[in-house]
Amino acid sequence: MGKKREEVHYDYNDEYEFVDYDEEIKKEEREERLRNKALKKHEGKRKKNKAVGCLGHIIVFLLIISAIGVFMIYTRPGNKLLLKAGSLYARHKMKTDTNAEPFKEPENVPAGWVYDKNVINILLVGIETFEGGNRTDSMILLSENTKTGKVTLVSFLRDTYVDISGLGVKRKLNYAYGHGEGMKTLINTIQDTFRIYINAYAYVDFDSFEKIIDVLGGVDIEISDKEASYLNTTNYISNAKYRNLKSGVNHFNGNQALGYCRVRKIPTLEGVNNDLGRSLRQRKVLSAIFEKYKNQKITKLVSVTNKILESMTTNMSSGNIYTLLEAYTEHRVERTEQLMIPAANLFEPVTINGVGAVLSIDKFREQNIELLHSTLYGEITENVN
Repeated sequence: MGKKREEVHYDYNDEYEFVDYDEEIKKEEREERLRNKALKKHEGKRKKNKAVGCLGHIIVFLLIISAIGVFMIYTRPGNKLLLKAGSLYARHKMKTDTNAEPFKEPENVPAGWVYDKNVINILLVGIETFEGGNRTDSMILLSENTKTGKVTLVSFLRDTYVDISGLGVKRKLNYAYGHGEGMKTLINTIQDTFRIYINAYAYVDFDSFEKIIDVLGGVDIEISDKEASYLNTTNYISNAKYRNLKSGVNHFNGNQALGYCRVRKIPTLEGVNNDLGRSLRQRKVLSAIFEKYKNQKITKLVSVTNKILESMTTNMSSGNIYTLLEAYTEHRVERTEQLMIPAANLFEPVTINGVGAVLSIDKFREQNIELLHSTLYGEITENVN
């Protein structure tokens, strides 16, 4: 590129000055490059600062979440908030019995009855709907003393011969649900017979029971050679491909566990027969469910809980659930106590015309009541309101 000349006229003389435009252009280009370089550097720093700022916000956010987590898990107020949220969620997932009546704390406790606000009694019921039936195959009271953390499972034998509340007849206990007003009649019958108060209930049908076992991944139960042979050659296990049990410890799936719970004609491993043996089997499975559930990994616990809750119908309030969970976590419950009502040797097998073989407690009612009260409430000399 050649050199160009420009004439510049000055007033003080007629001389001309020559300007080198190539050098000027190069100078301007250098300055422009420097300005662009400085601008890019500034922009880079700005973006870097912005990125660092975003990262800082993320770190602060994570620290806040961690702090909340620590607060929830390791502080008493945090635990309460977590349990309350969990109780509301659990209640939302469970089906609601539209015919349910909320529990009302008794104003006056009749003589011979017991009420303790620290003892929460939840009736767990398995409904048999095979072949159009509508019977309570299992009735187990889950009782938790929120003051001591003691948890007790009480099996009420379905063949117990009692007065059915509101119907004016005497029948087996499992008659109440299907011939009265469902859970209302059943609960009133148990309360009137044994003079206790039941705060709430939850029930599942056989299909839901199987699903709960399967969601947990099965349970381990030890059985005798006679039990294995009986279950493998009858239809108690409804799916024939699962009739492959052996004596000793078996890993039951839902279908196998349900069949095991329904057996009554073969003695248990401990030699207990008839309805007593069946109730013992049911408590064994419930205890196995309890153990399996509490040992679930936290990553699986939410999914398992969701599916279990969705299988249950209840009239429990979120307050009931919160109270039970709070006591459970506070006392770190490790095991459950078990009881059968009527207790062994506190009933008389008899046959009633039109009813069949029953367990009569007419001669032993007071002993059964005393045993139940002392187990659930301890040595209570007066009602605790």
